[in-house]
Amino acid sequence: MVELAAPTKNFPEKLLVLDVGCAWTKSFFLEVTEVGPKVLAKAYLPTVKDDLNFTLTHLFLTLSQDLKVKLWQKKSLIFPLVVVTDLDLPSEITQIASSVVSSSEARKSLESAYRKLRGGNIRVVDLGARIFNQDLPTGEINSYLTFPMNVVDLENYIGNKRLSLFTLPFGEKEVEIEQAIAKSAWRKNFVFDNGESLIGWDLILTGAVFSFSPKNESTALMILDSLPANVIAQAWLDANLVSLSFGALLSVYSQLTDFFQTNPASFDNFLELNNFKNLGTFVSLGGEGVVKVDFGFADLQEVKVERGQLVLLPISGGKKVNFKVKLDKKKITATLEGGEVGIVFDGRGKPLSLTAGRVAQEKVAHWRESLKKVDSI
Repeated sequence: MVELAAPTKNFPEKLLVLDVGCAWTKSFFLEVTEVGPKVLAKAYLPTVKDDLNFTLTHLFLTLSQDLKVKLWQKKSLIFPLVVVTDLDLPSEITQIASSVVSSSEARKSLESAYRKLRGGNIRVVDLGARIFNQDLPTGEINSYLTFPMNVVDLENYIGNKRLSLFTLPFGEKEVEIEQAIAKSAWRKNFVFDNGESLIGWDLILTGAVFSFSPKNESTALMILDSLPANVIAQAWLDANLVSLSFGALLSVYSQLTDFFQTNPASFDNFLELNNFKNLGTFVSLGGEGVVKVDFGFADLQEVKVERGQLVLLPISGGKKVNFKVKLDKKKITATLEGGEVGIVFDGRGKPLSLTAGRVAQEKVAHWRESLKKVDSI
């Protein structure tokens, strides 16, 4: 066993995690490093609900071949297995699992650990395939598109998706449709506390709509369109769809949180090691404002955010700037961190007031264009 520190003394050296979703099943083989668990190999397959044993067998076979490591011995797993799912599992899987954790429990454990380690408000925003099984307002969804689409075609797309939840969008228009659906689901399912002052949140974004998003500007617009006014959000993108699996580990092995508390710098290294991408900071002002940013020069740099405008500061990850803004006669000061997108100030009124049609299409296209990446500072 790798000796990290006293809190992780009983943590297994290597283990398996299986995340059984309604559309996809994700499997991970992890080992303990000096910064906590690291994914050594991963494999995904569509979830076959009527034969989960088939899915598990093929996933573990793929992991074994990739790692050149034997996972089974005399029909028993060599390594501990943690399963996270909301589905009913067959006895063949529950008998070999060390622990079974629900997705809500995994999410809460990840949020609780993050809160202990970094403080402040944290939200794991999971927009997986199950959002397509909710009641979806076609009018709102249509208003987020940059191209015309009639209601019947949109309803047909949603209906076909529900029949095959594991299918991935093909082409830019289908990506845009699914991201528009995700915005609607986010606004419905994830409520943020906000107020008269800017409230800070950290976001961990997971689920296929986020993790497989081909462009950072479209992900950034999903975030900004969904945030209410008076919110500052630092966003981490889970590129490996591993958030719930880590949440399950934190739920089962409490000593893992203890280890991170003993070694505070390890948590950020752990996120980076497992391909959590820092997108940057998103500031939803809810209207116009004059922002003063400290780039380390003699004077503060003034940035005017007009009502309805998005302003991108292309500040790369690891770099922080201090800023001041006056909102409703209140002066607010905060430190913001850049990322793969940068730091974005949103002067649009919230919630967005869009009606499907040409005007909305032009607005959304303009907003998307304004977030395209330029050279980082």
